[in-house]
Amino acid sequence: MIFFIRHIVFAVSLLACGLPMSPGSGQAHAQQMQFTAGSKPTDQISPNAAYGSVRFTLELFVNNRPSSRSVFDALLKGLGGLMKDEGNYTLAVELLGPGDEVLSRRGIVSVEKRSSGWFIFNRIVKENETTEWYGELTNNILLRPDTNNVRVRVRSYFSKQSKLDLATFNLLADVIAKTKLLGAANTALDATWKPLATQIEGLISSYQQSDVSDIATLSFARFNADPNPTSGTFVRQYQADREDGKAEKIKVQVRVTTDRTSARVATLSNGKVSGLTSYGDVLAAARIGDQPIDLILTTSKTESVKKLFSDLNSTAGYAGDDIGEKCDRSYDELARHFTVTDKVISYWALLHLYRRKIAANKNGRDCLTGQVKMQMEGLGLSLADLPFARGIEVAAARAKQLESVADTAPRPEIDRQVANREIVEKLLGAKNTSQTFQVFPIGKISE
Repeated sequence: MIFFIRHIVFAVSLLACGLPMSPGSGQAHAQQMQFTAGSKPTDQISPNAAYGSVRFTLELFVNNRPSSRSVFDALLKGLGGLMKDEGNYTLAVELLGPGDEVLSRRGIVSVEKRSSGWFIFNRIVKENETTEWYGELTNNILLRPDTNNVRVRVRSYFSKQSKLDLATFNLLADVIAKTKLLGAANTALDATWKPLATQIEGLISSYQQSDVSDIATLSFARFNADPNPTSGTFVRQYQADREDGKAEKIKVQVRVTTDRTSARVATLSNGKVSGLTSYGDVLAAARIGDQPIDLILTTSKTESVKKLFSDLNSTAGYAGDDIGEKCDRSYDELARHFTVTDKVISYWALLHLYRRKIAANKNGRDCLTGQVKMQMEGLGLSLADLPFARGIEVAAARAKQLESVADTAPRPEIDRQVANREIVEKLLGAKNTSQTFQVFPIGKISE
């Protein structure tokens, strides 16, 4: 992580040397690509039941056949005035928020245009082009009525003096997008990333910018209101004459599509977690802004959640009697970032990660309520490695047994519980095994 941030800082500093940092985003409007909408979603989903992703595909057709010619050259002829000056051009697809703020962007074509020579007869024009034919703008939007719609546009960035190649442009744009995700996660990590993201945003904003298309609105699913289309295409097509005098039909298009998935931290099959899923695999997939979820919770601005996970990551662990309440708060915080299904699976993975520390707390069983346990078992998640999950069964069965016995004889002073092997075997049905059981202190047992 430190190496990655240093690399980004170095890239920003190096590029900034050749760029004016004052705002230079002139809003010159080139001839636009026209948007053609696809079909609308017909199925209705519940809030927080799925994630939304947005993907794009760049395509060039010559006489209705796919072509590998220069995309920017095709756009230059079709979009008047887009590339009239020498310098560096980057064409990008952008995902916008309600206030037109850029949530995510991805460069699809980058061109450097330079010319040399004294007279028109020996003038040499050099163009270096890099193209990204397909990619993803975002993949983890938690879908609710207020997040169901996304706004997309195509935009051009021009710099006269400095080169920002496509790979670097997308690397820096990715840092900005991940910082916005960290900010939405409401964690202290946002304060670490935000200054760097602000500097990068200033660098990109210093380019001269042109709208190449209007803003199109897409929807992932159908909630209560009438949705927008799930996909669409930005198209520019025209007819051009070749050197031999024959006409060619040129079409450049950027297809943008939305997609949905109900789980991303594990693979589901028929409503259950498939394969031999380990809690480590789940935690590796349960990331926000490329940061592990256990780190997100450890740095949470919700003090009770931060306290719990900070202590669980310490040597001593968490010793407070209110561990169950803090676990409930943590479970609720997961619901802000994950679908209903992924929330259960991620919480299951966290319980396994900290199982020994939780079991050491006398109220550790409160971190796994009966309802949450049923949800985990319904997904096919094993609880065999959670000692406090078995403790729930033992304690509940023993309490029921004690309630049915008449309390006629005086009982000795309560100090500790002695586990009776025969009772444990009777409750759990495990006889002549080497399995050990954790029994929680409630009092002495006398036969």
